[in-house]
Amino acid sequence: MFTRRAPAIDEKRIIDFVAQHETLSETSLSLAYKLGVDARVARRTLDELVKAGALHCRTFEDIEPVYYRNPGRRAS
Repeated sequence: MFTRRAPAIDEKRIIDFVAQHETLSETSLSLAYKLGVDARVARRTLDELVKAGALHCRTFEDIEPVYYRNPGRRAS
């Protein structure tokens, strides 16, 4: 039988990853794949980080949103 990690563990891995990188540009799917976490948890966690002001999000019509942080530039 396969077991899944608790969402809180995935959230912590995502938050730790974001905290380690001063400059960041990721989609939720790419980050989920990179960290081996659930894609839905990645999207929800990144959205919460946007609400908290830790990241910015740019949406597009034809691709997944990109979550980013670039301390040298202001979000437009």
